[in-house]
Amino acid sequence: MRDLRQFWSARRIGENRVSLARLGPLKLWVSRNDQEWAYACEYGDLSDVQDIAQVPFDVIPEGMEWTKTVFASAPREVRFQPTVPDRPLVVKPEHPVVIPVGELGLFFVLMPVFISIRVEDKGKEIELGIVPSRQLSDTWFGHPTVGEFCYSLPFAAERDFSVLNPYPHHVVCPIQIKNRSDESLVFEKLCFRPNYVSLYCGNRHLWSSKVGIKHDGNFKGTNIRYEGLQPEMEDDALKVASAVKQTDKGLHRLTFHSGFKNDFIIGR
Repeated sequence: MRDLRQFWSARRIGENRVSLARLGPLKLWVSRNDQEWAYACEYGDLSDVQDIAQVPFDVIPEGMEWTKTVFASAPREVRFQPTVPDRPLVVKPEHPVVIPVGELGLFFVLMPVFISIRVEDKGKEIELGIVPSRQLSDTWFGHPTVGEFCYSLPFAAERDFSVLNPYPHHVVCPIQIKNRSDESLVFEKLCFRPNYVSLYCGNRHLWSSKVGIKHDGNFKGTNIRYEGLQPEMEDDALKVASAVKQTDKGLHRLTFHSGFKNDFIIGR
């Protein structure tokens, strides 16, 4: 499967059959019989593999935990829908980055895609479940008494897209930060809420719509706009998922303190 877009297309699974979908470190097993759909997943090492194939039952590992959905008559087709993580993501550059007054910087962030497993029954789509393409570590963002439960991203935000080397299970998220305050902004970490971005799929990479941040100062707030535009780096990228939440006027959040210990929040 050379074109990543094929992974997200609908496919038919025969009765009493099982298919194995591999995307990066994820192995997703999907089976169907006449009255039931079921899925189970396991994780391995990072990989650039992306394929789906019918496999015999005897290759399924023992002890798998299956999630099952029952029907009077099970639909025949299944589709994988790319979606975003269910929590905010804490993003860090490799080293703190200073953005002087009036300057801006474009950063690229790699976000593991989550997969919504869907079937169509009597003209409506039914979600069997959502699985992450990679297991992420839990983290806390903010102060000990005031903060948010998040995932920690294992890769640093980069200024140069060419050094990222994204895998097929990664969503490349372009985030532009502009400093409109009267003092330098130190970007050490940010809390990125991905449920405001749309997803696009090109030949090789998944992309999110662009995020624009305008920082006015620690006590004046930060304006965040999720532009919803097709990524500029792949002209033939197709929109594959709309934003989970919509916002028209941009969101506002404060930054806290100054220097290398400040927390920088994106989203609500």
